[in-house]
Amino acid sequence: MLVSSRHMALACTVFKAMLRHEGFKEGHTLSAEGSVQVPLPDDDPRAMQILLDAIQGRNKRVPRKVSLRTLASIAVLADKYQMVEALESFSDLIFRWMEIAWVFGKAEEFKAMTCLVERGGYSDLDNEVVRTFSVPSIIIDTIMKCREDALYECYTLISHTIHRYQNRPEVFCPQTDDKKLRTARDSMLLGSLLKSTSIDRLYSAPKMPYGRISFDDLAPILNGLSVQALC
Repeated sequence: MLVSSRHMALACTVFKAMLRHEGFKEGHTLSAEGSVQVPLPDDDPRAMQILLDAIQGRNKRVPRKVSLRTLASIAVLADKYQMVEALESFSDLIFRWMEIAWVFGKAEEFKAMTCLVERGGYSDLDNEVVRTFSVPSIIIDTIMKCREDALYECYTLISHTIHRYQNRPEVFCPQTDDKKLRTARDSMLLGSLLKSTSIDRLYSAPKMPYGRISFDDLAPILNGLSVQALC
């Protein structure tokens, strides 16, 4: 299947890393030849085609109705390649099939749906789901807690790293015995981290339950932080 490398890099952090010139061999081939073949023998071809059509904006090719098994396969691929945003057009289906999987005891499919909702859901999930679905409220509460815990860990990682460099007296750079140079390098890292997190509005973390922020919204921003370090 022919797809745009730019679309893939924008929609998927996995492919973004793979297609970088300085990264994997696929990136070197793309840079040298202008195109590259990426074999994916372990992935469901039908599910992958639907997912890629959604990413490429080929809306007429994206089915509005799919089976539970197909949707579960799409969910697994979206999670594997971090392309949950591409499933926005399937959001209603995901909730419906999550309920059906629960009612009929489809454990594998139910797990795929709940993982997808954990990664891509917002704080109003309980209002969207609990009022209309037969999925027990304890399941929704667990999904919400997993979502909040994941977001909390992301924001805590940022704040703890900044605090470590900002408020502790020791110097962390191990690359030189020159204490002044080590201190300067620590300062460079801290300054670039503060600037980057401020630009992306990560320095002051929002309060739980984090509103209209999902893990899959936040993760690419963290991966894209521009931090300068000479250590």
